[in-house]
Amino acid sequence: MRYCIAILFIVTSTCCYGQSKYVPYSKGQLKWVNSQKKLIAKGDMAAAFALGAYFSNLQNESEINKEGQAIIISCAASGYGPCLRERGKHFYYASSNYNPAETLLRDSSVYYFTRAADTGDSLAMYWLGELYQNGRTINERLYNPELFRPTPELFKSKFWYEQAVAKGYVKAKENLDKIVVALNNPFANAVAAFSAKNYKQAYDLWKVDADINLNPVANLNVGYLLLNGADGIAKDLSMARNYFEWAGRLGNGEGSYDAAGIWWSEGYGTPAMEWYEKAIKQGYKPAEGALADVQGQLSRIIAQRNAQSAERNLIMNAKEKNVNNTYLSPSVAPANKTWCNDCHGSGKVARIEYYSDKKNGLQSGRTIYDNCGRCYGKGYY
Repeated sequence: MRYCIAILFIVTSTCCYGQSKYVPYSKGQLKWVNSQKKLIAKGDMAAAFALGAYFSNLQNESEINKEGQAIIISCAASGYGPCLRERGKHFYYASSNYNPAETLLRDSSVYYFTRAADTGDSLAMYWLGELYQNGRTINERLYNPELFRPTPELFKSKFWYEQAVAKGYVKAKENLDKIVVALNNPFANAVAAFSAKNYKQAYDLWKVDADINLNPVANLNVGYLLLNGADGIAKDLSMARNYFEWAGRLGNGEGSYDAAGIWWSEGYGTPAMEWYEKAIKQGYKPAEGALADVQGQLSRIIAQRNAQSAERNLIMNAKEKNVNNTYLSPSVAPANKTWCNDCHGSGKVARIEYYSDKKNGLQSGRTIYDNCGRCYGKGYY
């Protein structure tokens, strides 16, 4: 009975697309849409899922997106696994993995993914594994000070990845392997590998510990390996800064300090000062001197630029005076000649010759008067 109700709703909600002004697809796509509607009328939930997902994911088509969600909601109400999974994805993407205030959205995604998984949907099992892998950061980072200790959330992630693999979803195997590593003391294993000069293995283990367990020291170590490079590890300044920043966000003052150093080395004063200030608040003493040095250098740069600007203004004022014939007297053109506007009849044009003043660290300039190219220095032509 509930399938019949779902089919009736879906057919009703899609019957008008042939005449709708919202038709962002080609004739071939329209033919497919019509074929899906016919299948839906016959009770084909796979067609309902396909059409609902298609409408839901069209870009810049809010009206059709709403219709697509309505189709998915109705289809999910019938208990069809892929539609339940699609509803779970909707709530998953709408929630934030780092904001505990949005746990209601997360709980809704868990509900729909679990119902879909109960129907044997391997993709829903994979999504549950990913949700528990990422979602553990809510409780772990904000409420659990023992960041290195595996939690039930991570064990749940492992369970669902195993279920997905058992159902033949191969993509889950890679994530499952990382979870297994994360649950087996990756930091200590990375230290052992590093001591044995197996830097790539150490990097891989620390990266899992950093990405999954949110170990701040692991983030710091990954950052150092990316900053300096090693056998099998290419230098990557941008990624190094990213891991240093994550170490800082997780409370590591040294990570904040190193992130600031990279920002400053790239010429960005404002984010450098912000990360140095964060490192100081986290009790990392070397950041105090570094911040003072950056502030001092920025003050000198600002003063230098102000001085350069003032000197340029003086030079430009002198040039204006020359144009207005304050310094050079204009000539008088003969009766059969035209007075030269390029040099205002003076026969000379001014140009600014810049030179470096190494003593004061400034660029200075002086006015040079050249013969006018139009009148060849006569003042008329």
